[in-house]
Amino acid sequence: MNILIKQIFYCRMRNTLESISLFEFQLDAANAKRLKNSFPLTNISIDYRMLDPALLLNMSNDIRTLKIAFDVGILTDRMKNRAIYKYEIKTLLSEQNEIEELTISLHFFREWVSLSFLPPNLKHLKITCFNFDLYSINAGDEKLNVKKLTIHHCRNICQIIKQNDVRQKIYFQKTYDFISQLIEMRNLDELVIENSEGIIYYYTPSKYLRIIN
Repeated sequence: MNILIKQIFYCRMRNTLESISLFEFQLDAANAKRLKNSFPLTNISIDYRMLDPALLLNMSNDIRTLKIAFDVGILTDRMKNRAIYKYEIKTLLSEQNEIEELTISLHFFREWVSLSFLPPNLKHLKITCFNFDLYSINAGDEKLNVKKLTIHHCRNICQIIKQNDVRQKIYFQKTYDFISQLIEMRNLDELVIENSEGIIYYYTPSKYLRIIN
């Protein structure tokens, strides 16, 4: 696969390619280095198992969107041996000043504990595998300042929260309490709740507060 990718980097496509998805294979060191200045790449989607220091070290300055995909399932010791759990990856991710939009599983917030691993200039954070019944987060006084937060649920909650107003209010209250541990809500402009079928709810924080109060 890296042989094929090498040809893409050398052909005219490198001058027009704006996004790339890396699933089920990992760029070798030579191809990772070609990321830096080969083309105006702005969007990278990558399986968390394929993420390594070489990729982050050679991230183009034009990159604005990074999606780290994570399989929903049971966390095993083998998974914890992946590079993404290493200190070097967390440090390099925190140095990606150009990234404005990051998609990442809620799972990593628990495993990494600190929020300092996130790119410093984020505007939009999308949290996948969101289930506050499974994860306990304690960020302390450290909170994120982002303009937009998207919550993607790994299970269909649409019917549950639409059964009646009481269920909906309870659900939204729990969600708000949970994300308030991570996000500075006063600075948030948009809050989106979605599932695999698309957007369920779209709110400004003030509208959201009116629902739960």
